[in-house]
Amino acid sequence: MATTSLGIHYYIKDGHLNTVLSKLKGVIDLCAKEPEFINAIISESPERQNQFALQELWRGTRADFDAVQASSHIAKHILQT
Repeated sequence: MATTSLGIHYYIKDGHLNTVLSKLKGVIDLCAKEPEFINAIISESPERQNQFALQELWRGTRADFDAVQASSHIAKHILQT
């Protein structure tokens, strides 16, 4: 079975890290309800306090991933936050 990995690096303005992480964790909670979702890891760097990386792993091809994102409640939630 194919899997798709998504890696994103975030650079956050001073004073906004906790807010961004809180919202992102809410999005990950929504992702966890999708049958195609496998897992997500947020990696924070002690050397770079306003930077972190997000790794997501999904079942299926990139086209499958794009279709899930376009039709899911996750995208609607992201646009509302």
